[in-house]
Parts: sequence; structure tokens; C-alpha cells
Amino acid sequence: MKKLLGIVVLVLLAGCTTIPVKTEVYSNVDPQNKNIVFLNSTDWDHEFRVSLQKHGFKVFKFASREKITKRSKDFTEEKTFNKAEARYALDQRFRKKDYCPRYNSDLLEAKIEVVDLRANEVVMYFQREGWTTKRGETSCWTMGQQYDKYLFEILAKEINDNWK
Repeated sequence: MKKLLGIVVLVLLAGCTTIPVKTEVYSNVDPQNKNIVFLNSTDWDHEFRVSLQKHGFKVFKFASREKITKRSKDFTEEKTFNKAEARYALDQRFRKKDYCPRYNSDLLEAKIEVVDLRANEVVMYFQREGWTTKRGETSCWTMGQQYDKYLFEILAKEINDNWK
């Protein structure tokens, strides 16, 4: 019975481990061009957008607003495409790991890819953990570990610090 209890406790603790912090920069970005869009939508778009704007990023709501049509000189061929509003985009993935009922805050695991839309390549990757509200940052505990960071500020600062 003690063996079974030990295995159950081990499995529960293994599921609550923290993720490693990762920052990977694959190529440089244009440091003057801080116009970005989100490639996908999440429940936390607003919070993330505000944090990015505080670090000087201009976050467009839509990837494209203008349709471009190019015709050949003899008008026999026509190509239509959407003009990108920004050069860079964020592909954001969030996974809920825990919840703090006192402050209605979620502990999220975030995986963010910065994509160069012109080159169609990932130029940066970030992996972090943090809370979705600022108020709960000093009172939410998970398996004896305190997470004292507002996730969206962590991500915005990290992206800004590597925007070179």
C-alpha cells in the first residue's frame, strides 16, 4: 500500500513541475520595425497586446486589411493577395497549468514564436511560465513554489530585449 501511495504522489508531483525557461534567437530582426500581428487568437490577447505596447511594439488587430491585385502587361494573368500590415507576427500557444481562486488567476505555460512574414521563417522562440493577473503574483502557490511574475510582462520584456 505504501508503494502504491508513493507512486501516486510521484505521478502527481511530476505533473506539476515547472517548464524550462527558453530563449532562442535564430536570426536578427529589424530593430526599427516593431509592427507585429498575432497569428492566432487566445483568451489573453488583450493583456499580451497591452504589455507589448508598453515596450514600444505596435500590435495590429488584423494581419491584412488591403487586397492587392497585380496584372500582367497584356492583362492575360492576374494575381490577388493580401498586403501584410506588419513584417513580424507572433504565434502564441498557452497551456493552463494551475489556478489561483483567490485572485482568479491562471498559471500558464507560454510558447511564443516570432515569425518574419517576408521570409516565412521563425526568428525567435520563447518559453515561459507565469500568472495571468498582477494581483495574485505574491499569494498564489503551487506545490510549494511561488510564481511571482505576470506572464505577459515577462514575455513582452523578453521579446523586446532580444529585438536586435
